[in-house]
Amino acid sequence: MKKILVCLIAIVVVMNLSAQVEGTIQWRPEIDFTYQVNGEYVEISSETGYVDEPGMPQIPYCVKTFLIPVNTQPAIQIKYVNRKLQKKDILLYPVQPPIPIGESILSWVEPNSDIYNSSNPFPGKYAEIVSDRMDFGYHLVTVRFYPIEYIPKQRELYTCDIAYSLTFSMAKKLASTSIIEKQSEYLSQLDEDYIRSIIDNKEMLSEITPNIKASFRKGRLGAMVSAAEKNANSDVDNYLPEYLIITNETLKEKFRILADWKTKKGIPAIIETVEEISTTYTGSDIQEKIRNYLVDVKRNYGSMFVLLGGDTNVIPARVKKSRDSDNKDWVAVDFYYTCVDNGNWNKNGNNIYYEADKIDFEDSKDWGVSFKLGRAPVETLEEAEIFVNKVIHYEKADLNIDYSYINNSVAADAFISKNENTGYLSNEKRSEIASFYSETNLNRWLIYDHYNCKSNIATCSNKHSVYEDQSGKGEELNKVHFVSALQNGGNSGLNHFHLVYHMDHSSPEGMGTSSKDKNESISNWDVDNLNNGYYYQIVMSGGCSPADITKDCIAEHFINNPQGGAVAFIGNADTGWANEHVHLGQFLSELYKTSANATNRYDLSILHQKALENIKYKNFKLANCALHLLGDPEMQVWSDVPKTMNVTLMPASLTTGENMIMVNINGLPQNETARICIQKKDELYIVDQLANGSHTINVSVQTLGVVNITVTAHNFRPVERDVQVSQNGSESTIAVEDLIYNDKGTGVSIGNGDGQLDAGETIELTVKLRNTGNSALNGVTASLISTSDDIEIVNANATFGNIAGNTAVRSVTPFVFKINKDSGEHLRNNSSGINLNLQISVNGETKIQPLKIDNIYAPKIEIGNQKITWTSNGNTTVEAGETVKMNIDLMNVGQAEATGLKAVLISNNLQVSCSSTPIVYPSIAFSETKTNTIAFQFQTSSSYAGILSFTLQVSNEYGRTWNFPVNPLSRPSVIKTSTLDFQPYASSINVYWTPVKEVAGYNIYRSDNGENGIYRRLNRFPLKAAYYLDDSLAERTLYYYKVAAISTNGNESEWSAAYRTWTSYPVVSPFPKRLATGVYSSVSCPNIADVDNDGKQEIFWIYEDRYDTHTSYIMGFRPSGEELYDIDGNVTTVSGFVKTPTMLTGQVAFGDLSRNGEQNIVASTWEDDKKYQEKRAVYCYSPFDRDGDHKPDLLWEKRIPYSMFQSPVIANLDGSADGTMEVIVKSHQTSDIFILDHDGNEVRRLNPNVHVTNGKDHNRSALTVADLDGDGQMEIIASYDSLGIYIWRQDGTPFTTNPFWGAGIPRLASAPVVCDLNEDGKKEILFSQRQMAESKVFAISLDGDKTVAGWDGSQTIPYTVNAVGSTLDHTLSVGDINNDGHLEVVILGHETVKAWTHTGKLIFSKSIKGLFPQENYASNMNTPILADVDGDAVPDIVFCCNNYIYALHNDGSDIIGFPIISDEKFLDTPCVADIDNDGKSELIAGNEHELYVWKTDGVPTAIEWGVKRGNPQNTNEYFPTVCQPTLINSNEVWDGKSPCGNVVLQSGRLLIPAGKTMVLNKTFSVIVRSGAVLEVDGGSILNARLVVQKGGTVIVKNNGLIKLRAGSDFDMEKGAILDFSFGAIDIP
Repeated sequence: MKKILVCLIAIVVVMNLSAQVEGTIQWRPEIDFTYQVNGEYVEISSETGYVDEPGMPQIPYCVKTFLIPVNTQPAIQIKYVNRKLQKKDILLYPVQPPIPIGESILSWVEPNSDIYNSSNPFPGKYAEIVSDRMDFGYHLVTVRFYPIEYIPKQRELYTCDIAYSLTFSMAKKLASTSIIEKQSEYLSQLDEDYIRSIIDNKEMLSEITPNIKASFRKGRLGAMVSAAEKNANSDVDNYLPEYLIITNETLKEKFRILADWKTKKGIPAIIETVEEISTTYTGSDIQEKIRNYLVDVKRNYGSMFVLLGGDTNVIPARVKKSRDSDNKDWVAVDFYYTCVDNGNWNKNGNNIYYEADKIDFEDSKDWGVSFKLGRAPVETLEEAEIFVNKVIHYEKADLNIDYSYINNSVAADAFISKNENTGYLSNEKRSEIASFYSETNLNRWLIYDHYNCKSNIATCSNKHSVYEDQSGKGEELNKVHFVSALQNGGNSGLNHFHLVYHMDHSSPEGMGTSSKDKNESISNWDVDNLNNGYYYQIVMSGGCSPADITKDCIAEHFINNPQGGAVAFIGNADTGWANEHVHLGQFLSELYKTSANATNRYDLSILHQKALENIKYKNFKLANCALHLLGDPEMQVWSDVPKTMNVTLMPASLTTGENMIMVNINGLPQNETARICIQKKDELYIVDQLANGSHTINVSVQTLGVVNITVTAHNFRPVERDVQVSQNGSESTIAVEDLIYNDKGTGVSIGNGDGQLDAGETIELTVKLRNTGNSALNGVTASLISTSDDIEIVNANATFGNIAGNTAVRSVTPFVFKINKDSGEHLRNNSSGINLNLQISVNGETKIQPLKIDNIYAPKIEIGNQKITWTSNGNTTVEAGETVKMNIDLMNVGQAEATGLKAVLISNNLQVSCSSTPIVYPSIAFSETKTNTIAFQFQTSSSYAGILSFTLQVSNEYGRTWNFPVNPLSRPSVIKTSTLDFQPYASSINVYWTPVKEVAGYNIYRSDNGENGIYRRLNRFPLKAAYYLDDSLAERTLYYYKVAAISTNGNESEWSAAYRTWTSYPVVSPFPKRLATGVYSSVSCPNIADVDNDGKQEIFWIYEDRYDTHTSYIMGFRPSGEELYDIDGNVTTVSGFVKTPTMLTGQVAFGDLSRNGEQNIVASTWEDDKKYQEKRAVYCYSPFDRDGDHKPDLLWEKRIPYSMFQSPVIANLDGSADGTMEVIVKSHQTSDIFILDHDGNEVRRLNPNVHVTNGKDHNRSALTVADLDGDGQMEIIASYDSLGIYIWRQDGTPFTTNPFWGAGIPRLASAPVVCDLNEDGKKEILFSQRQMAESKVFAISLDGDKTVAGWDGSQTIPYTVNAVGSTLDHTLSVGDINNDGHLEVVILGHETVKAWTHTGKLIFSKSIKGLFPQENYASNMNTPILADVDGDAVPDIVFCCNNYIYALHNDGSDIIGFPIISDEKFLDTPCVADIDNDGKSELIAGNEHELYVWKTDGVPTAIEWGVKRGNPQNTNEYFPTVCQPTLINSNEVWDGKSPCGNVVLQSGRLLIPAGKTMVLNKTFSVIVRSGAVLEVDGGSILNARLVVQKGGTVIVKNNGLIKLRAGSDFDMEKGAILDFSFGAIDIP
């Protein structure tokens, strides 16, 4: 960019209030841009940004930022354009979407045909204003110029010399929030330095001032100086804070240590708590309240450093939708707190922030920067202490380490994209990242994918572009190398690393380390185990979401690691883009000052800000607000090894009175200065900048003690000296020790006695003086002098008499001052704070002691609701010729109590007359609303025409007045409850409604005791946004709300009708989980099983792409939310357990098919399209990866010629002694039922063999498998519509005769349920009908007339009919839902839920709106789950309905906390189980795109029907207990109980002693894994099957016995150990 801006001229015409900036843009080939051939296209390469709309010609542009005066309106004009033809017959490359660091190569976007076939010049403009904003009080305008023009149809490319004029004129009113009252000179210097670095008309910086009323230096605080000196130093006592910490009361004292350090080194710091902000500021939630507080902070103090002292549970984050449209997550955006100059980021008031430009904000205006902000993501006192200690030690460089590490940096870069078909790797920035280091003094170490991998190496040949690092200072990127580098420098030979850069796929829980190529990453656990000690790092990552503070993100783990980790982390809270490696270059350029546009600053916030300022934008905007700073924004970053500063401070001690401190500094680099801060608590504070040489500083000290002197300079360790103050014998030393205020109304004081200073009060001030010397002071007197128009001194003089040495006394009589009744607020340490001067006379000397008085508050009255309460005729309607009474609410929004209030109502209408008698109001405290004690009264004349217009004149006891317009007839319309909605959380409810136009705000009221209970207003101030977050609520509780709109005249609408809400169950973090790739969605339901033998149950769920690729993903999650496998090697994404080449649906089935202790996962194809019929199959997966490809092993795949809508069933059909299991699947396209053995081989097919042509021999209902006759072998049960119910034995023969029952009954399409319903010791079968207006529920026995007592066909439920593609399988469930020892039957129907007793008696019929709708393709297949969720140990009824999950008690009544609400529909059945073994059940459900897990209070033993098909094998038989394996992980002794499932020895030793017996059932096994020992020492194992894996040991001694069951195996792998020389193994 050598010649972008040839001419830049600024002409300012102040007299005309207009001005202009003129210049010319000229680009030249090979200097400002180059050409690159890319296939048939030509790409134009430039260091600037490009047109970013996909499909458009990729034209570069240049960006210029100009400084213009505040309060002006800019316009860009093109004076002339000189076009030069550069190339003909050139087809420009079309813009492609940015590549998220979390995606594979995106689909190619073809050139936009309309544009490429047009003869119109592109982009069709030469310049545009893209930003008009306020940064730190400066008015900046950013202009985008287009010096290249393309004629697409003719394929001609031109360069354009653009002569422009940026004009500006006084045209707009400045928002009050833009005005900064006062700001410290230091902050002003920092801001000016920054602005100079980013603007292109730098010469105008000296002529244009920011929007700051006054800029002040810090001086001495509380110093006693002469009157002459006081007049000469008008800045004395202006202690304007520069650093703000917002935290909560719990963490406050830990952050106080950091604030004290900042103040000590010359950066005055203050702390504010969330609790105080919450009670003082307006807002619909705490985020808005904090932002409103920051608006005040900006106005009072300017562009402070702001540290958000806490994670999102302390300082909640505002969230927005991701900048990547494919990412559906809500992401944090702390820029909500950084940019407070304009707007509220919710312009349309719909409770969704940052939606889009012109909707919620103006991209060109609202991104003005107000603060230098960072966040400390800490939650506990321990984490806060770690953070504070790291920052202080980093800045002091006072630890016993080798600080040469400061000059070391490591950069890890991976291939972002991988072509799944060819394996080609792309999208890396190895060369660019290496070049960023070229102008720094850093020792770099490059950890790259395929580091220096040459083209002649097989792993690299044609696999990616070739890059060679000639320095050889690097290595291959993988997890081990990256962790080693973080730990101690690894293989680099360098002493740890200071700056760490990372670019690879990431997620909140991990950062890739060659994720695409090697499928490796580091996790939170790896970071927690870093032990790099005091070698604190600054980490920057360009990956996706490593700094997503809404989750337990890896950035927090770096920050909070007590054994090392990082002192700061700069990373994305949102999706990262692959081209944002430039962040590193901008960071390094600013830190090492390699650019002409660098500042002179080294604070972390400037490095973060410069990293953000992508050359494409040159300002904040929605597109680049992902990169967040987790760290101290003011922390000074080392750019070289810390040196010891050569500073001499004299004298070694000070005395009370006047002193001179001599400072001599040597060795600072040329043109650099050091900062000196001299502090003695609150008595003395001096800050100055000193260059090399000798300096003298005058210091006046009043009291004994210690003066702290701190000298800091960049790349030098701070110099800290504590100087003792001793008594000066000849100097009278006296200091103000305390100020005592009296506003109680005693003496001559006049006030309300609340202890605070309020406008209008008369205050008695007693001053306590201390003689800090040893000699007595006699005849001490003082006079009080006001320095403010708001303070009137009533009694200026007081005597103190004689004060003995080192003694304090109070004034004999108090001073008296009166506060102006019209005074505004004056806050200490604020630009509005008031100082009084105390002139003290002692021993013939007069000295002035400034007094910083307490906060002064003022009442501020606003008018509220005006309501007619009575009329002469009693109808409360104002009519002609009657007397009317009215109440008028007043609200106090000032922090002083409003007392002695009176009001007079004045009519502005001749047709209405009022009494002039004042009406009294009670006192109104801050934020309270009160109404008049006696009604206002007025009379209407006979000619009254329906118009009311009054003025209410209000005064307080001090004579302050307010005037308000009054019209009780003008009020907003009632807000309809149909416009209200809510989102429940565990302890909060977000109520929101459709915004109402032209209203001033809203009030919201809540009842805690029912719809007709007492409602109280929740908001202290009118809400500006149309929502309210009501927090700190009781869990699972009903609440009712009413909302009212407020007009601009204060009137409130009638309250809305009561709106019912409830708090819900908490979502288990990090759920919900969503597949991040493609257009996959889910119509499936979750199933659960412990597949990895860890004692906890994993969740499996299916996604399918039914419209494009016709592929599916089986998702597999641990209870913690961790994926079982990361099959795409991308820690950013949720990638699934396996990807199948065909579509699946329903749910997987689990079973230990080979009886080797391994739960297999089986799924079947749902693929009706004949194009994909060759892919139809059943898949069986192991949960383990034994072939090392980082994916679960596919054990077998069996091709099936038909599509299978329903899920497979797993059972040991033949009851084989070895326990091996079969897989049974049913097609909906044929009547065939397929039986496969444990290896996937087809055993047989079953078929009704009725040969009908009307399709009645197949349907979409599921199979049931159960042992109906108790012979140890299973039967297969299927329903075939009007053909009836068919039952086969496992060998294919009919159970009795087929059809078994129901021939001729229409639409018997239901998954049969098997249970002993009538308690006769035999099993019954239950089923229902599909697609019927009234669906019957049948219960049949297995013998006789097949009737079950009480089940006479009268059990019906409304269902769906005449809807295409719906009611595919009408399912029911059974269980003991009332703990009476009998089974109940529950089924869902059309807007109805019903339950019957085991004898067929109706228990309840419950109406549920929207349940099983009469809609095409609604499927209507949800099965009710019967499980306790509310903690009463009684099973509840849980089911999905559209966007809701309902839960009912066993009488049909609602369970509070339900329904749970989702923003998408739940299309199939949830499940309930205690998946994490914590004694409380989880509720698991998937909507169309996300899998949720909620923590309930449910008792796990009260689960009767927990998953869709009753059990993980999908058999649809009622089992009151689902067997889980017994896991042995340590040394244990068997207790003699019979296990329900497999006994798996994973580690340790299981001892079966004499007298103890383990009896297995006929299908389960004892499995001994490698390293585990089974010792049968005198005890016995009966009915056994034994599997001993390699490295496992079995010992049988002391007459111990293992007796195998008939037909079972004793499987010993090679390398297993068996010792039974003193025992027996009985093999039948």
